[in-house]
Amino acid sequence: MKLLLDGQTLSTEEFERGIGQVFLNTLAELCRRPDGPLVFLAVRREADLEKLPGWVQANIIPLHIRMPDVSGAAERDAAYTALLAEKIEAYGVEVYLNPNPLMMNVDCPLDLPVKASAAIVHDLIPMDHAESYFPVGQEEARQAFEVRVANVMSAFSHVFCVSEFTADRVRELVPEAKAHVSGIPIACRPNAFWPLSYKPPLGRSRAPFVLMVGGDDERKNVYGAVSGFLASKALREVDNLSLVITGHISAPLKQRLDELIEASEFKSSVRFVGTVRPAELTQLYQSAICTLMPSKSEGFGLPVLEALSCGTPVLLSDIPPFREIGGDGLNYFDPSDSGTIADALDKFVQRQKGRNPNISKYVKIASQFSWEKTVSAYLDTLSAAIMSDAEPGVRPRLAMVSPFPPDKSGIADFANALVEPLKSKAELKCAMAHPASGEPLVSDVQSQLSQLDGVIVQIGNNHHFHSDCVDLTGFAGTPLLLVLHDLELHELLAAYDEAEGRDVARTEMQKSARIRQWLVESVPAGAKLLVHNVTSAKKLFEVCGDRKADLMLAPHPRHSSKVRPGKKKRSAFRIAVLGNVTADKDILRCLDGFEAVSHAGLDAELVIVGQMNTDDEAFVRQFENALAEMEFAKRVTLTGFVEDKELDQHLASADLIWNFRSVTRGETSGVLMRALACGRACLVSDIGWFAEIPDTVVEKLSPDGSFVSILAERTIFYLTNGPARRYLEGEARNWSAAHPDFNDLSDVYLSALTRSGGG
Repeated sequence: MKLLLDGQTLSTEEFERGIGQVFLNTLAELCRRPDGPLVFLAVRREADLEKLPGWVQANIIPLHIRMPDVSGAAERDAAYTALLAEKIEAYGVEVYLNPNPLMMNVDCPLDLPVKASAAIVHDLIPMDHAESYFPVGQEEARQAFEVRVANVMSAFSHVFCVSEFTADRVRELVPEAKAHVSGIPIACRPNAFWPLSYKPPLGRSRAPFVLMVGGDDERKNVYGAVSGFLASKALREVDNLSLVITGHISAPLKQRLDELIEASEFKSSVRFVGTVRPAELTQLYQSAICTLMPSKSEGFGLPVLEALSCGTPVLLSDIPPFREIGGDGLNYFDPSDSGTIADALDKFVQRQKGRNPNISKYVKIASQFSWEKTVSAYLDTLSAAIMSDAEPGVRPRLAMVSPFPPDKSGIADFANALVEPLKSKAELKCAMAHPASGEPLVSDVQSQLSQLDGVIVQIGNNHHFHSDCVDLTGFAGTPLLLVLHDLELHELLAAYDEAEGRDVARTEMQKSARIRQWLVESVPAGAKLLVHNVTSAKKLFEVCGDRKADLMLAPHPRHSSKVRPGKKKRSAFRIAVLGNVTADKDILRCLDGFEAVSHAGLDAELVIVGQMNTDDEAFVRQFENALAEMEFAKRVTLTGFVEDKELDQHLASADLIWNFRSVTRGETSGVLMRALACGRACLVSDIGWFAEIPDTVVEKLSPDGSFVSILAERTIFYLTNGPARRYLEGEARNWSAAHPDFNDLSDVYLSALTRSGGG
């Protein structure tokens, strides 16, 4: 799926608020999912991308939308629609998702050329409380909002509301809505809110306080909260009890509150702390005896989830969105009566005196909500909307051209793993991508095209294995799927051009032009181009001209290895470097890093598992010289090529995996996927596909001048810190398990061939 997410939120002040968090968490979850879509992000300003985490930036295709200087909401919406439509058609986008179309400081596109479109609606509070949001004299603003609501409900195929209550209000207030309206609850920021291991019983805290996450919006009911708190008996029963209120409070409201507090005997018991940073908010939740939420109206209630995630009791308004979160398991009151707020607080204090808070109860309620569940619901709905029905019972006749074992190639192993899944769904002929005794060749496949329904070509940068796949014009008229494992095919094209007596591209500009020429002249029109990571997609978009719509993304399948680390029978820590030994793998600096680890006094050994690139004689000499000069050379083992069983043994025995690149050609690493599936803690380069991996799954090191010292420092940290290493291991295993398998990938191949030209 190609999905365009509207990123105008990045340019608004709402990015720092709850709506911004929904946008950011939706985007992050879309990027985190190995089986997720190829994500395009429409932005007003390129500089806004810097507001996103680095690994998220690595996972998106940014589209800069340059709006013309037009005035009037309708005119701006029309202009924005035209600009987005142009991008959608150029890149073949299938789905458009707008996370906040009812914000009046963003433009709202209408009638986009996509298979499905969805809007996330937080609430219709401006319509429910029009007198507060649109006071006398703002009739025009009210009408503009109502027009925006009507446009969204008619232009989008799906509306995702953040609660069932909001979904019901949409259906009631906009009964003519054409969109499919559904309630899909949201969640709070992952890993941002957590409980303390111990929370003292009420009465033992030196400065107990009730927390209210508020603001000066009338519906937040700050005045009612202060009134109820000051009337509570708890102020006399709990020493030093105070009410802490976060958020901006306007001058008029602050004056009313000051007058209310001044008339009370507890003048110093209410504290206004203003807007607080995320870390400070977490600490407030953790330390509060309870969180008070007296809202008269909400679309959902993120502060409720945040407090519960911190194991903090909550006292809530009895309104439908809060009931959706806590059911009958939480404490509610009537927000219109400050006396019921006081009663709720008094009853809570009486229940909690001398008792430890039931932290697990509240954390369990919060755990029912996650961004993984939310975005899964989004994608399930959108996938169903764009899915085309395949003809049942048809087994297509296919050929797959690729290196295969016994070739010692990652692509050979990859293609071999696809054979059985494809054979279960199609009649499959396998052909070697280079001359080999007893195997069909590319020319044999081309001579039998009339008997085939489609051809899959796996292509990489090694001219030994892929030289026969450069000229694909012979496949014209047949559905063709070209799987690009390396995008910078300069070595392959250079070897081909040299053999053909052509000029070889030397400069970066010449190399990019040569790939563009290859795509135009040697790859048939209509062929689908599939890559396994966003880094490759970005590079391909730069050179593929008007073929952007032919590009597809499918993540590298998970490895099926069931290797688990055995009991450690050695005193030394073991570091493993896996894969073919080449200069690009930063092997020489790995030797320097290991030397630094050993000099620090750590008892460690380094195992380099893979075949040496003997074609690069200069690198081989450098490696041999570096090894000869090492003080701890006896702790370094070079195994050469090993079979899968022995590779798994090395994975099982390793305490830490190093997988680095000094440069990247856009490739994924099959051996790293294998290591992650085995639950190994891995240090990788922060470039290319590796940068796309979530920061919680691997430790990323920048390949800059300080690489060696940081490598040694982080290696020592993980080898000597068991909990940190085990955390990475668990995250690696979980992330790998979420990947599709080779059977899923075979479905992607078949779908691509049905959409390829000639099919």
